[in-house]
Amino acid sequence: MLDAEIVVETSFTVGRLKIYFRHRDLMDWVDSLKSLEKGRDTEWLDQGNGPVIEIKVSDEKNGDIDISVTDGSGSGVRVSIPLALDDDWIDRQRDLLNDVLKAWPSEVMETSAGTYTWRQ
Repeated sequence: MLDAEIVVETSFTVGRLKIYFRHRDLMDWVDSLKSLEKGRDTEWLDQGNGPVIEIKVSDEKNGDIDISVTDGSGSGVRVSIPLALDDDWIDRQRDLLNDVLKAWPSEVMETSAGTYTWRQ
């Protein structure tokens, strides 16, 4: 499991949410980036028992998105923030993801959903 934190900070609000995710969740983020690249909405980390990140693409062609973070199993709080994305945002997200994947411990492998063992 990877420990991480979602940080939402604007001039109006600041929020932090600790999250834990698996290697499979990172692969799901790959799929989410592909959806966004095609102009489709996406959800990430929706496991039914933790936070959910929803990204909705604007109907306009200006590259804006609306990101919502919902802490369904904890506080129940939902925060939505509209963002204007730079043209290279998806590429930068892929670069960051690749950095995380390179740092992921290669000595640990998933043998079945949610089951991990040390690589021999």
